Formats: sequence, structure tokens, C-alpha cells
Amino acid sequence: MFLILKLACGIWIIQTLAFGLSIWLKRNSIADVFWGFSIAVVAIAANYSFIMYVLKINPYLALFIPSIVISALMAIWGLRLTYHIGIRFIKKKKEDPRYAKMSESWQNYYLRSYLQVFLLQGALMLGMMSALVVTILYPATVNIYLLGAGVFVWAFGFLFEVVADQQLTKFVKTKKPGEIMKKGLWRYSRHPNYFGEVVSWWGIWIITLNTQYWWIAFLTPAIITFLILKVSGVPMAEAHYADNDEFQEYAKYTSKFFPWSPKR
Repeated sequence: MFLILKLACGIWIIQTLAFGLSIWLKRNSIADVFWGFSIAVVAIAANYSFIMYVLKINPYLALFIPSIVISALMAIWGLRLTYHIGIRFIKKKKEDPRYAKMSESWQNYYLRSYLQVFLLQGALMLGMMSALVVTILYPATVNIYLLGAGVFVWAFGFLFEVVADQQLTKFVKTKKPGEIMKKGLWRYSRHPNYFGEVVSWWGIWIITLNTQYWWIAFLTPAIITFLILKVSGVPMAEAHYADNDEFQEYAKYTSKFFPWSPKR
């Protein structure tokens, strides 16, 4: 319980700082930059302090290998995403249309922004820490097969996301107005970057399957999968291109999420 409290406090401090920056910059989209950053920082801090404590009273550090690996994978994913979105945030220099539209009807703007964007995001982050919390509080003998499978699935998803993002970034630099990305991984899925992200978090969950409360760790991939498929990922991206004829034609023969051979 103390660990969860520490995680909650850490997330709250970072998200409150992000809210303060959003007021200064007049851009709620700074929340996107802090999404990956917060997860990375909290994952590292939580496991570092716990391991330092364990080393003083328990020499069996091998029991905590899964939590160390999960911390590392979360940190790598979060820092990479922070860099990717951060560069885009700096280049745009104006509010993201998604956040602008969201806040159009808001009264008590700053309160709604703090609660609905930053604290809600913080609560979701805390839920995504379930896999890490379970492996720290309830360590089990390392299952090398589950550990290897989890890292493999995470690596596949992570690389899939990175390549998709790089392909899109390169395309955006030379694209014509209204032109749609349809090459590379985007030929097989309309959202290959989101597919890769979801897969990587399921890889983290696989590592927890040897622990007593693996079913609690299920929250970690479930939250990100729900957000991407039903809330802020795929639905918002699809809505953005609702009036784009080329995208609608592209959507007729290209899988929405799972990579698949294009329809003829």
C-alpha cells in the first residue's frame, strides 16, 4: 500500500507540474509529452528505491529480476515516446486541435483542465503501473520462458511502433496537402504505430504471469488497449480524416488496426 501511495504522489507531482506548464504555454497538449515521461520516471524511481531497500535485508535479488526488467521496458518506451512527441510539440507551436475542440464548451477552464486532462491522465498512469507493483510486492522465482516471451513481444511491438512513427515522420516532411500515408507498415494497417504500442504493453503483462496476482497486472495492457481503441487513439485519428476522400478510399481496403494484407 505504501508503494502505491508513493507512486500516486510521484505521478500527482509530475502531472501538477505539467498543468503549470500548460497554463504558462497555453497548451494542454503538453500532457501528451508528459504521458511517456511520467511513466518512465515513476517506473524507474519506484523500482530503484525498492531495490535499494531489498539489498539491505535480502540477498536474493534474482527474485526481483521481473520488476527490474519491467521498469526498464517502461522507461525505454516512455522516454522514446517523450522524445518523439516532444519534438512534434516544439515544432507545432500551437494547441493541438483535439484539445482545442475538447475545451470549447468548458466553464471553469483551469479546473476542468487540471481534473479532466492532467489528473485523469495521472489516474490512468497509476493503473498502468499494476504490472510493476505486482512484481515488486509479490516477487516469484524467475520463469525464464515467460520473461523471454514477454521481452520478445515487447521488443516486437516497440520496434513496430518506432518504425511506423519514423515512416510517418519522413512522409509528413514531403507530403502534399490532404495526401495520406499509405506506404510501408501503413499499407497493412491504418494505425500501425498504435498497434505496436498495444503489443508492447501486452508483452510487459506476459512477464507477470508467474506472479500470484497476475490478474491484477492485466490492468496494465487493458488500460492502454482501451484508450487506443476506444478513446484517444484510433477514434480521434479516424475522426480527424472523416472529411478526407483519399483517407476514406484508403480505409476501404486497409485494415483498421491489426496489420493485414490489403483488400483488392
